[in-house]
Amino acid sequence: MTDEEKLAEAWLKARGYVPEFMPSVVVEGRSPDFLAIGSAAPLAVWAEVKTLEPEDVSTVMGRAWEIIHAASLPADLNGHATLYVNSETRDQSVRSLLKLFAEHAPKHRSENVRLVFIQQTPDATGMRRIDFNDGEIPERFWMRGASDKMLGVPPGVLDGFRVATITENGSSRTIEAYKLFDWHAPIDCALVATLNQKDLPLSICPMGGGFVSVAPRVANALESANGQIRNGCRYLQAPGIVLIVPPMYGPVDNQQIAAAAYGRLSFSVDIPSGKFGPLHHGTDATFQSDKNRHISAAIRLYRDGGKGMYFPNAFAHRPIDKNSPLLSGLECYPPAAD
Repeated sequence: MTDEEKLAEAWLKARGYVPEFMPSVVVEGRSPDFLAIGSAAPLAVWAEVKTLEPEDVSTVMGRAWEIIHAASLPADLNGHATLYVNSETRDQSVRSLLKLFAEHAPKHRSENVRLVFIQQTPDATGMRRIDFNDGEIPERFWMRGASDKMLGVPPGVLDGFRVATITENGSSRTIEAYKLFDWHAPIDCALVATLNQKDLPLSICPMGGGFVSVAPRVANALESANGQIRNGCRYLQAPGIVLIVPPMYGPVDNQQIAAAAYGRLSFSVDIPSGKFGPLHHGTDATFQSDKNRHISAAIRLYRDGGKGMYFPNAFAHRPIDKNSPLLSGLECYPPAAD
């Protein structure tokens, strides 16, 4: 068994059930992980464990941490720095920016300045230098892989009306920032370091951004589990639960699990009056009247033993009573009251 399956086994036992892993009653087709037998209703329950892998960007952040810790960085700088990555960021881009930082940051150790190192596109070289000296704090840009098109910029950096000094081919010229930068343009990664000699010793922390895919990943897991439980019910008709175990690292919001089960929250707008209607769950729900009805409830488990939450399926073939020992100690997600 995996660690997640062991967690689920212990959870079932704590509620008075005897779980059989890879149940022998299923002789053909895909089986749920457990058939659990208890002494109170429901007397039998199918249980399938689904582990959510980390978001792609979380994986990239983890690799970025390792690269930062392995890098030879200046030790006598004060301030704070953030390394911005996304799900597509290449390891080589991170190494290149750290190398640029190590080369140029020590030259500014006695200044209060913001240093911005950007890898515009992956696996591309060439450098553009841009300085902004007209604001409260000077900003210096080193941009690798930047073309002659509009440039990307990391979040929270740069006012569009600032005036830039560009150094190219040995000559300098000035131009407004909004004529150079596109705040919506993609970048591979960026390192933003704000140096301040009155600050603490500088460290670099990675930060990720991009599309959050928790809801679609949970929906895929629920649909897969429904097929396994349906096959188990060919041999023994019983309620089915899906035990969702999020990754060890990276937050998973219960509202994202609810969005997978019940549909994403949305609202209507009355165009003539401009009034907004009440929030309601959309039509992209996994739990519907014509599909995925073998799942009685999805249950979110915490690796640290924290209080779990269950998401009942109003369309289930075999609902589980909310007072069942199986659901003891769990919170019910609010949409169940709708």
